[in-house]
Amino acid sequence: MDEPTPAHAPDPGERPPAARRLATPPSARYGPGDRSAMDAGPGPRAGTGNGARSGTGSSPVGRAFVRAALAALLGAAAIFVLEGLLSVTTGLVAAMAATGWIVGRAINGAGDALTASTGLALALFLVVDAVVLGNLLTWLNAVVVEGGVLGPIDYLAETFGLLIVVEIAAGAVAAWAATRR
Repeated sequence: MDEPTPAHAPDPGERPPAARRLATPPSARYGPGDRSAMDAGPGPRAGTGNGARSGTGSSPVGRAFVRAALAALLGAAAIFVLEGLLSVTTGLVAAMAATGWIVGRAINGAGDALTASTGLALALFLVVDAVVLGNLLTWLNAVVVEGGVLGPIDYLAETFGLLIVVEIAAGAVAAWAATRR
């Protein structure tokens, strides 16, 4: 007894209907060209703007961190110029407070992508790094250019004492105030 073949079953070697075809071949995501068809598709990666295959190449957290890191580097440069090159301490606390404020505001640029505690931790990390880097550059200037012989901790403790702690505190308080939501 012959069983009837369904009308919708394709014969061997026959191509499936066009409705089952992909809009672009899977390998197209690895090559150059128009990405609009891939970004418009379903899924968490499509058009989210989070940097994962969205075409932007960055996330709000990444952009905020880069801006804050650049501000911290400028703060370290300010410490080096004031302490190391000009040999003045006037304005160091204000410079670090301004650096802390700018770093905190830059971290806030990430919006809701960062929790408040994570943003504060990043800001404090960058402010402390700015003070450490600026003071290490000052010590390096003293050793290389001025012919100093003391190690970094001895030199900084002898020359600036508790001012370095006050710099960190001023930057930290300003960063905390700037990251409050």
